[in-house]
Amino acid sequence: MSMNWKTFVWLGAFAGVASLAHAITPTQLQKEMAKGAKVTIIDVRNTDVFQQAHIPGAISLPAALCSAKNLPPLGRVVAYDGGLGNNVVESAVAALNAKPGIRAEILEGGFAAWEALKIGDTRGRGVEKQVLPMVTYQQLKTNLTDDIVLVDLRKSRPTAKGAKSAGDVAPLTDLHTAFPQARVEKSAFNVAGKKKSASGETMAPLLVLIDTGEGTSEEMVRTLRANGITRFVVLAGGEEIIARQGQAGSKRSGGTVPVVTPTTTTSN
Repeated sequence: MSMNWKTFVWLGAFAGVASLAHAITPTQLQKEMAKGAKVTIIDVRNTDVFQQAHIPGAISLPAALCSAKNLPPLGRVVAYDGGLGNNVVESAVAALNAKPGIRAEILEGGFAAWEALKIGDTRGRGVEKQVLPMVTYQQLKTNLTDDIVLVDLRKSRPTAKGAKSAGDVAPLTDLHTAFPQARVEKSAFNVAGKKKSASGETMAPLLVLIDTGEGTSEEMVRTLRANGITRFVVLAGGEEIIARQGQAGSKRSGGTVPVVTPTTTTSN
């Protein structure tokens, strides 16, 4: 599998400090829009992702540009990111609120939550090539929240080099030990959501797919999308990167352990 650095750009920093800004759920926003509420919607993801799909009427303003951009007094603003654990919207909203005449708040769950409710967006309905949403080990390790569920898709690792018999395999890393505070599930389905808003609305958790590099995550991504599930990311490197505790490939038994990287996939 192959990728370049742009795969991670739109993900930003995975999770972050809790926001002090007011938040609104997709359902609440949709109801207010239907009533004709005056609100400016700003998409703080990268422009290439914005062009793939966005909330109708949203303005593209990448998070990195929010502080430097000169904006008119827009009044009430609702900003959103991908809703895939990146939380770049936190800093974007802070920057927007520092500008005169703007009162910015966060869309809970971001674009993924909006899509999950099938309220309507600009995504085309044909077959399209998409980049797998990825997260790094460091991002996951340092920013786990109770809104995240690790989905263990790993299979037995290949026979260890130098093993005494063909039946000897390298043991899988214990995810509970590697991520003590994490919730771990074997299935991506029937995972209960979390009540995140004052209205009591249940939001779908962020699923982090972990495999052993044999393509299981890509297959699961297609299945999740076919079932309308949009809040998920794939752990880049899977089991190998967990076993190395996030370190780059190292020499083992005279060989170099490859770094497993994501690829693109085509949605159905």
